[in-house]
Amino acid sequence: MKMFAFVQARMGSTRLPGKVLKQLSNGQSIIANVIDRIPSEVIPIVLTSSSCKDDELVHWCVKNGVQYFRGDELNVLNRYIQACDQVGLKDNDYFFRVCSDNPLLESKSFLVLNGLLSEHKVDYISFSLDGKPSILSHCGLYPELIRVGALKTPGPSLSLEHVTSHLYLDNFRTYYFESDVDRRMRLTVDDPQDLINVNFVLENILPNDLSEILEYEELINSMHKQILKYSKI
Repeated sequence: MKMFAFVQARMGSTRLPGKVLKQLSNGQSIIANVIDRIPSEVIPIVLTSSSCKDDELVHWCVKNGVQYFRGDELNVLNRYIQACDQVGLKDNDYFFRVCSDNPLLESKSFLVLNGLLSEHKVDYISFSLDGKPSILSHCGLYPELIRVGALKTPGPSLSLEHVTSHLYLDNFRTYYFESDVDRRMRLTVDDPQDLINVNFVLENILPNDLSEILEYEELINSMHKQILKYSKI
């Protein structure tokens, strides 16, 4: 069965306008870096809005041969549901959710999560940090794996924007694979300082072990300030 990765993306970031098409120091845009890190076994589809603000992103997809789906700008949950229907996913099928502001996405994490499906037939599988899903952290390394029928099932914490919140906050079946990533790392991009930090990692650390980040005190201090600024957990 085909596996899909829906890459949630938009151009209208208030903190860093046009963020997903910003160029990194490796010569690629953020969205290109994300797409390149999705394993070949998984089909990436960019999920963006029907707003004219996202036309440039759609043009990038067309130019680069990347599948895309356009849906409601504010009702992101419905955008996912419609995309699932379009590619023929049924209630008991699964898909990966990927955030487009994670240019250092870890490729092998997709295969780890998919491998867990044979043992754990649950509604939601993700990496975790201190027992909480990685989506609530700042590491920016991991996707989420979601059962379609669960996504469509309402819960008290259902959000039209943060589309998986009801899955890990309400009484759904979940399984977490604890990450050993250092909690001081922030590799997601929300603003210009995050972009500076990720470029430093690309220039000085990758393709080596990300744990080498800890050797750069100034970088860690900057990441820590960003974590405090955008604290999630």
